[in-house]
Formats: sequence, C-alpha cells, structure tokens
Amino acid sequence: MTQTPCPYCSNPNYLEAFTKGRVKEIDVQLPIWARQGKFWRQDRPKGIDRPVTAPAKKSGNLLLMLLEGDLFEERWRDFTVEVFGYDSSDSQPPGRGDDEPVYHGPPGPFLFFAYAAEIPGEYDRGTRFRMFDACRITNRNSDITLFAHWHPSHGRLIKTEGVLNFEDPNTDIEAFKTAFDFFQRETRGAPKIKEVELVGAIRRLGTKATQAATAKEIGVSPQSLRQWAARKGIHTWSAVKSQYNSMEALY
Repeated sequence: MTQTPCPYCSNPNYLEAFTKGRVKEIDVQLPIWARQGKFWRQDRPKGIDRPVTAPAKKSGNLLLMLLEGDLFEERWRDFTVEVFGYDSSDSQPPGRGDDEPVYHGPPGPFLFFAYAAEIPGEYDRGTRFRMFDACRITNRNSDITLFAHWHPSHGRLIKTEGVLNFEDPNTDIEAFKTAFDFFQRETRGAPKIKEVELVGAIRRLGTKATQAATAKEIGVSPQSLRQWAARKGIHTWSAVKSQYNSMEALY
C-alpha cells in the first residue's frame, strides 16, 4: 500500500497524542473570516478590533481547541466541536513550495492556518506557523461522530462513525443533517465579484489598492470582498493581490 503523507490517514491513532502530556490552557483567536457563518452567535461583537477567542489546550506543539455553547446560535448549541492543530517550526506549511505566492490552506469554518507573526509571542518561541487541520463534531443527543480533516495531498475529507439508535434513528439523522450545515457554503445574497474586474481594479489602483479601495472600485463592501476571497481559500488581502496581479490571461 502506498504511504500517504497525511498524518491522519497514515496513523489511525494519531489523535490520541493530543490528550497526553502536560497541558497548558490558552486562548486561540479565531480568524475574522471564520466568524462569518450563520451558526455563530450573531450578537457577539465582530470586526478586526474585536477578536473572538476560544479556549484550547496545548501539549508540546499540539493544540486542541474547543468550540461549543454560546459561541453558537441556539440551533447548534447541542454540538461540541473539537479542533485539532499544531504549532510548527518548519519554514513552509504542508503543500506549499517556495515558488508559490499564494497559500491555499484548509477550508473553514473550523480549519484554518496562521503565520506565527500573527500570534503574539509565538514567533519568538520558534514557531513559524499554526495549523488547525482536523475537527471532531459530536452532539449531546446522539452517539454519532462526524470527523473532518484536511491535507494538501487529498483536500478535505469527512466521515461519520457510530451506530444509529435502533429505537429512534431519526434523532441521529436530524442531528447530523444540522451538523452538515457547518460545511454549507453560504452564497445567497452575495454580490457577484468577477475576477476580470478585480484584476483591473487592483492594477488601476496600483500601490493604493487596499482592500477597502479595491472593494469601492468594483462596487462591493470590504466585507463582501473578504468573504468572497475566503470562499476561494485565500485568507489575506496581500495574498489576493499577489494572486490576481499575476493573472495576465484575465486582463
């Protein structure tokens, strides 16, 4: 059998390591783009100046973040989402080469990537990036577990495990119909952003092509432009400019 580079696929017991060793309690800041889904509690403050954090446990370089309770809207509060990640001293995250200007990391809403320079104190401790690339979703009314993980060798994989309740399988089924809403891509009401218009706006504005200025140039809000980029797996404005400045064929 061919050896897979994905640690989760190659080792069925990989997640056991996240529960061992000395544990340090920390808070992890969620990316702004990851807070846009309908399942998050909508009355929580949003914006770059009001970050949302979640509790996590750190053992060595391994991280286990817990999302539950009043982080979610009422419909999703029976769910607990454990998000698994790690801090790395590697120079590049998995799947990225030195010649790639844009990094397409794991897809949201719970999986994400951050450079250590964006995490207070981590760069000084030798960390170069932080990756959350797996999650386990459970519901207190069901014995079914939904597990999702991402690796550049295969993209995002999702599987469910457990035994349906013999007397009331509908409870399990309804719970995980709701769980799959976590992964639904929200496009209703979203403005139509055309790549050719985006390329043109960035080039016309040149050094003044901030996210706000570019959004105004193509007639959308900065938030809409940010959400559009996130749906494409591009999570910083500098990465958007890097990618679309190089797209000669579109302009």
